[in-house]
Amino acid sequence: TFYCVGGIFAANMLYTRAFIEETSQIVPAPTSQRSSNSLSQEFRETFRQWRPIFNDVRLRALMFLNTAYWASTAGANMTLLPLMLAGDKFDLEPFMIGAAFATQSAVSVACAAPMASIADRVGPNKIIAPCMTIIGVSMASLPLANTVPQAFGVLGAWAIGSSMLGSAPTAHAANLSTNENRTQVLALLRTMGDVGLLMGSAS
Repeated sequence: TFYCVGGIFAANMLYTRAFIEETSQIVPAPTSQRSSNSLSQEFRETFRQWRPIFNDVRLRALMFLNTAYWASTAGANMTLLPLMLAGDKFDLEPFMIGAAFATQSAVSVACAAPMASIADRVGPNKIIAPCMTIIGVSMASLPLANTVPQAFGVLGAWAIGSSMLGSAPTAHAANLSTNENRTQVLALLRTMGDVGLLMGSAS
């Protein structure tokens, strides 16, 4: 598995290096444009650019929601779920645990396009709350499942909620940002998601 994943990343790197225009030629930046700041100065400059973003109530709420989503996903789905499926209640073999995650992935792939179409029609900001509700109810329902089919049904609903959520936070953040700060808004959204992953897996 690890060799397979590594090979996929290597193939992707070679493809983008050879066929994607933006990465086919690497042109060093002129010396005058290279930053001479230290790492601590770069961090301070980044935080200075992020401060106005946090002052926006709507963007701040979206950042914390994204953090909460990834924290709950890392804690419940990536950390606790395999332990629950392997425990005394379900006693699944590693193959079946892998099948559970594969089922979630298959549902997400199948639902990605129609859910994206729905998000485009109604707006990404209007589907975030329903999606989070579906995910939250699925998380709370999993411990109540007593059989493997019930557990897989809950995981399917969970995958549908995650697929519906998809890139809605990113699209909503882009809609709330301006041309001048959009790059920093998306970078902060990604960083808050990474913080959520760290919090969820550590807790």
